[in-house]
Amino acid sequence: MAPHKTTPEPRTSIPEIFRKRVTTEVANASERQTLDLIRREPQITRAEIGRRIGLTGMSMTRIIDSLEQRGLVRATGRTGTGRGPKIGLELVAGAAYSIGVSIKADAIVLALVDFLGNQLGEFRQPLEASTMKLDVDFVAELLHRFIQERLSDRSRLFGIGIAITGFFIGSGLKVNPPGQLDDLALIDVDTALTERLGLPVWLDNDGNAAAEAEAMLGVGRTVKNFAYFYFSTGFGGGIIHEGRLLRGRNGNAGEFAGAIPIEGYMHPNLENLRQLQNQRGSDFATVSHMLDHFDPTWSSIDEWLHKTAPALNIAVSAVSAVLDPDVIVLGGQLPTALAERMVPMIAFSSVPRRGYIRPVPLVVPAQVVVEPALLGAAALPLRAHFFG
Repeated sequence: MAPHKTTPEPRTSIPEIFRKRVTTEVANASERQTLDLIRREPQITRAEIGRRIGLTGMSMTRIIDSLEQRGLVRATGRTGTGRGPKIGLELVAGAAYSIGVSIKADAIVLALVDFLGNQLGEFRQPLEASTMKLDVDFVAELLHRFIQERLSDRSRLFGIGIAITGFFIGSGLKVNPPGQLDDLALIDVDTALTERLGLPVWLDNDGNAAAEAEAMLGVGRTVKNFAYFYFSTGFGGGIIHEGRLLRGRNGNAGEFAGAIPIEGYMHPNLENLRQLQNQRGSDFATVSHMLDHFDPTWSSIDEWLHKTAPALNIAVSAVSAVLDPDVIVLGGQLPTALAERMVPMIAFSSVPRRGYIRPVPLVVPAQVVVEPALLGAAALPLRAHFFG
């Protein structure tokens, strides 16, 4: 799909089906709890769901019957052992779709995602050495064409989620991104795209979105409290508390690099790794370009690990002390091979007392390793309508 460089005609009318979805709950509280449990534990039975959320068998029958009639869940046959039928349940992949958009300093990526979080199609527009104007009209046109090409039936499209690099300021969701994204700075991108596309749009920063993806599809399936470190051109993150994203008053919770005093040390971002590798003869124009050719044997990695260790240790120690999470996840665009080398090098600051140090969280590589911010963005409409 070639980029369209002309300014599209604004699309300002919101179809009635989407207007209703913006203002009306698709699932009530009990249905959301039910759907979330089925999402986390496919094959779970209605009796077990009722026990978990404290509802009677009759109430669960009404809920499951309603969800089945609307095509959201289905029975999968007998499960488990012992007497009596134990009918497992699962979500229906084609019951709902959403579109995720990841806007980074060097690329914009779009993906279609189904109800199970499966990615069904992707489009990537590199931004390096580009003369195109990356503004709301350009993003809207990319989305309009993507929807036309990838989704013939829009009745089950429940919205668009946007993940963008930067932090939020002021009222609404005005984002303050890096200089490469000047034309999207300090405006309500979600509102502007809703007006142009006639679709509900959710917006968050890339660290929060990636943390959402890990919560729904990765570590969060078994851990309810974790801090997510997002490594990319910059360094940020997100916080999952009791299974939900903790956004903070301005939506900037988890902006570790901006709040934790690690000045004076090399920041543990992948842009610094790119520069170190280029000093050794490579010619990577962007972080994405570098990652496409990543080699865990590069000698620059040892230097990067050594120079960034002090800043990373400050960050993990501060997060551990303030949040006391179960786990710290190393993710974002960080290759798994690099995360695995980082884990044993991390040192928490903790002074022993009576032979004990303060308990510290487990540090693990992310489980969602391919475009987590993109998948997290796509999860935003589905979570808003169906889960939790």
